[in-house]
Amino acid sequence: MSDAILKVRDLYRTYDISGGLFRKASQLTAVKGVSFDVERGSTLAVVGESGCGKSTLARMLTMIDAQTSGSIEIDGLSMDISRTGISKEMRQKVQIVFQNPYGSLNPRQKIGHVLEEPLLLNTDMPSAERRDLALQMLEKGRPATGTLRPLSAHVLRWAAPAHRDCPRHHAEAGVAGAG
Repeated sequence: MSDAILKVRDLYRTYDISGGLFRKASQLTAVKGVSFDVERGSTLAVVGESGCGKSTLARMLTMIDAQTSGSIEIDGLSMDISRTGISKEMRQKVQIVFQNPYGSLNPRQKIGHVLEEPLLLNTDMPSAERRDLALQMLEKGRPATGTLRPLSAHVLRWAAPAHRDCPRHHAEAGVAGAG
Protein backbone atom coordinates (compact mmCIF):
# COMPACT_ATOMS: atom_id res chain seq x y z
CA MET A 1 0.00 0.00 0.00
CA SER A 2 1.21 3.50 -0.88
CA ASP A 3 2.01 5.95 1.91
CA ALA A 4 1.01 8.96 -0.23
CA ILE A 5 -0.57 11.81 1.72
CA LEU A 6 -1.40 13.66 -1.51
CA LYS A 7 -2.58 12.05 -4.73
CA VAL A 8 -3.40 14.17 -7.76
CA ARG A 9 -4.79 12.59 -10.94
CA ASP A 10 -5.36 14.23 -14.33
CA LEU A 11 -6.01 17.68 -12.83
CA TYR A 12 -7.36 20.43 -15.10
CA ARG A 13 -8.33 24.04 -14.51
CA THR A 14 -9.89 26.11 -17.25
CA TYR A 15 -11.26 29.63 -17.14
CA ASP A 16 -14.01 31.02 -19.36
CA ILE A 17 -12.93 34.20 -21.13
CA SER A 18 -15.90 36.36 -22.08
CA GLY A 19 -16.19 37.66 -25.59
CA GLY A 20 -16.53 41.20 -26.69
CA LEU A 21 -17.62 43.21 -29.66
CA PHE A 22 -14.77 41.92 -31.85
CA ARG A 23 -13.83 38.77 -29.97
CA LYS A 24 -15.73 35.56 -29.35
CA ALA A 25 -15.82 33.83 -25.96
CA SER A 26 -13.07 31.29 -25.33
CA GLN A 27 -11.46 29.14 -22.68
CA LEU A 28 -8.02 29.45 -21.11
CA THR A 29 -6.45 26.23 -19.85
CA ALA A 30 -4.25 27.10 -16.86
CA VAL A 31 -3.51 23.54 -15.68
CA LYS A 32 -3.69 20.56 -18.03
CA GLY A 33 -3.52 16.91 -17.00
CA VAL A 34 -1.30 17.14 -13.89
CA SER A 35 -0.77 13.89 -11.94
CA PHE A 36 1.58 13.11 -9.03
CA ASP A 37 1.83 11.57 -5.55
CA VAL A 38 3.55 13.03 -2.51
CA GLU A 39 4.68 10.39 -0.02
CA ARG A 40 4.64 11.03 3.72
CA GLY A 41 7.87 12.77 4.77
CA SER A 42 8.82 13.87 1.25
CA THR A 43 8.84 17.23 -0.49
CA LEU A 44 7.61 18.25 -3.94
CA ALA A 45 8.91 21.30 -5.78
CA VAL A 46 6.88 22.75 -8.63
CA VAL A 47 9.00 24.86 -10.95
CA GLY A 48 8.28 26.48 -14.30
CA GLU A 49 8.27 29.69 -16.20
CA SER A 50 5.93 32.54 -15.44
CA GLY A 51 2.33 31.81 -16.43
CA CYS A 52 2.69 28.02 -16.64
CA GLY A 53 0.09 27.30 -13.91
CA LYS A 54 2.15 26.87 -10.71
CA SER A 55 0.03 29.28 -8.67
CA THR A 56 -3.21 27.87 -10.08
CA LEU A 57 -2.09 24.36 -9.11
CA ALA A 58 -1.24 25.61 -5.59
CA ARG A 59 -4.65 27.31 -5.30
CA MET A 60 -6.39 24.04 -6.17
CA LEU A 61 -4.25 21.96 -3.80
CA THR A 62 -4.96 24.36 -0.93
CA MET A 63 -8.68 24.38 -1.74
CA ILE A 64 -8.85 28.04 -2.67
CA ASP A 65 -10.00 27.29 -6.24
CA ALA A 66 -11.92 24.25 -7.48
CA GLN A 67 -10.51 22.04 -10.22
CA THR A 68 -12.41 21.87 -13.51
CA SER A 69 -11.79 18.11 -13.67
CA GLY A 70 -9.51 15.47 -12.21
CA SER A 71 -9.11 14.35 -8.62
CA ILE A 72 -7.27 15.45 -5.50
CA GLU A 73 -6.97 13.10 -2.55
CA ILE A 74 -5.53 14.42 0.71
CA ASP A 75 -4.74 11.90 3.42
CA GLY A 76 -7.19 9.43 1.90
CA LEU A 77 -10.06 11.93 1.52
CA SER A 78 -11.27 12.99 -1.92
CA MET A 79 -11.37 16.79 -2.30
CA ASP A 80 -13.58 18.67 -4.72
CA ILE A 81 -14.60 21.97 -3.17
CA SER A 82 -17.14 22.67 -5.90
CA ARG A 83 -19.11 19.58 -4.78
CA THR A 84 -18.34 18.93 -1.12
CA GLY A 85 -17.10 22.21 0.35
CA ILE A 86 -14.27 22.24 2.89
CA SER A 87 -14.38 20.86 6.41
CA LYS A 88 -12.75 22.65 9.34
CA GLU A 89 -10.54 19.56 9.82
CA MET A 90 -9.24 19.80 6.25
CA ARG A 91 -8.61 23.57 6.61
CA GLN A 92 -6.37 22.72 9.58
CA LYS A 93 -4.43 20.08 7.64
CA VAL A 94 -3.79 22.08 4.48
CA GLN A 95 -2.18 25.50 4.76
CA ILE A 96 0.18 27.62 2.70
CA VAL A 97 3.68 28.48 3.89
CA PHE A 98 4.92 31.52 1.97
CA GLN A 99 8.57 31.81 0.96
CA ASN A 100 8.74 35.59 1.16
CA PRO A 101 8.48 36.78 4.78
CA TYR A 102 8.23 40.41 3.60
CA GLY A 103 4.97 39.56 1.83
CA SER A 104 3.72 37.19 4.52
CA LEU A 105 4.39 38.94 7.82
CA ASN A 106 2.68 42.18 8.72
CA PRO A 107 5.35 44.41 10.32
CA ARG A 108 2.66 46.29 12.26
CA GLN A 109 1.30 43.15 13.92
CA LYS A 110 2.87 41.79 17.09
CA ILE A 111 4.47 38.37 16.67
CA GLY A 112 2.40 37.02 19.57
CA HIS A 113 -0.80 37.82 17.67
CA VAL A 114 0.61 36.15 14.53
CA LEU A 115 1.25 32.97 16.54
CA GLU A 116 -2.16 33.09 18.23
CA GLU A 117 -4.16 33.49 15.02
CA PRO A 118 -4.11 29.82 13.87
CA LEU A 119 -5.07 28.78 17.40
CA LEU A 120 -8.00 31.20 17.34
CA LEU A 121 -9.20 29.93 13.95
CA ASN A 122 -8.63 26.20 14.48
CA THR A 123 -9.23 25.51 18.18
CA ASP A 124 -11.70 26.30 20.94
CA MET A 125 -8.84 27.30 23.25
CA PRO A 126 -9.57 30.18 25.65
CA SER A 127 -7.71 33.44 25.07
CA ALA A 128 -5.38 33.02 28.07
CA GLU A 129 -4.39 29.52 26.97
CA ARG A 130 -3.68 30.72 23.39
CA ARG A 131 -1.51 33.52 24.78
CA ASP A 132 0.44 31.11 27.01
CA LEU A 133 1.03 28.74 24.10
CA ALA A 134 2.18 31.63 21.87
CA LEU A 135 4.62 32.72 24.59
CA GLN A 136 5.93 29.15 24.83
CA MET A 137 6.50 29.09 21.06
CA LEU A 138 8.37 32.40 21.24
CA GLU A 139 10.56 31.12 24.05
CA LYS A 140 11.27 27.89 22.17
CA GLY A 141 12.29 29.84 19.07
CA ARG A 142 14.53 32.31 20.91
CA PRO A 143 18.07 32.26 19.46
CA ALA A 144 21.02 31.41 21.66
CA THR A 145 22.99 34.34 23.04
CA GLY A 146 25.42 35.73 20.48
CA THR A 147 23.60 34.37 17.42
CA LEU A 148 21.96 36.42 14.72
CA ARG A 149 18.33 37.36 15.19
CA PRO A 150 15.85 35.26 13.20
CA LEU A 151 14.65 36.78 9.95
CA SER A 152 11.10 37.18 11.29
CA ALA A 153 12.40 39.41 14.09
CA HIS A 154 14.28 41.48 11.51
CA VAL A 155 11.20 41.75 9.29
CA LEU A 156 8.91 42.65 12.16
CA ARG A 157 11.32 45.28 13.46
CA TRP A 158 11.25 47.36 10.27
CA ALA A 159 8.26 49.28 8.95
CA ALA A 160 6.93 48.44 5.51
CA PRO A 161 8.14 50.76 2.69
CA ALA A 162 4.68 52.34 2.30
CA HIS A 163 4.67 53.17 6.02
CA ARG A 164 8.12 54.78 5.84
CA ASP A 165 6.81 57.20 3.23
CA CYS A 166 3.74 58.31 5.12
CA PRO A 167 3.77 61.87 6.58
CA ARG A 168 3.00 60.68 10.13
CA HIS A 169 6.11 58.47 10.10
CA HIS A 170 8.24 61.45 9.00
CA ALA A 171 6.75 63.60 11.76
CA GLU A 172 7.50 60.93 14.39
CA ALA A 173 11.04 60.55 13.08
CA GLY A 174 11.59 64.31 13.06
CA VAL A 175 12.05 64.63 9.28
CA ALA A 176 12.03 68.25 8.19
CA GLY A 177 9.13 69.37 6.04
CA ALA A 178 6.89 66.50 7.13
CA GLY A 179 3.27 67.51 6.98
